[in-house]
Amino acid sequence: MPLDKLLVVLDDAQRIGTQTLVITGGEPLLHPDLCTVVREAKARGMTVNITTNGTLVEKQWDALMQCGVDSLSFSLDGLADVHDNIRGQQGAFGRTMKALTRVREETDIHCSVYFVVTNQNVHQLWDVYQLAKEQGATFDFWPVNDAPDLYIQTLEKQQILLDAVERIIAD
Repeated sequence: MPLDKLLVVLDDAQRIGTQTLVITGGEPLLHPDLCTVVREAKARGMTVNITTNGTLVEKQWDALMQCGVDSLSFSLDGLADVHDNIRGQQGAFGRTMKALTRVREETDIHCSVYFVVTNQNVHQLWDVYQLAKEQGATFDFWPVNDAPDLYIQTLEKQQILLDAVERIIAD
């Protein structure tokens, strides 16, 4: 979306009392005016969250640190093997984790891990929750929607999901 249209959206958001702007994608770090959008939202009194796959954080580090983002949410689809397979990119998990670790260690930007549960990664829900916790990040998850081939349909995988959810609640 071009910057002029984004600014209109921000004005409308401010008018209706929006307190938090969540910028998702695709990959928001690819947008040439991302930092301007963040600054404009902040100028309108909003906090700003960016949801990212994390692979461009290193490349965009200086700009990202200067624009005033309040929180970053890192999308993880599983541990290294599963995440890289789902993303179709070897090393994606490593780059995401490197970015998450750097943000947590070098800034006071709040970090969270987002996990979309599918039939390909449900068996790693608990593991990714534990990883987020070890990293000092909060954790959010939800089942996939609008992708029937990824739905959790077997009783076995449904039970894996329920067991993981119970463990997370208990923890």
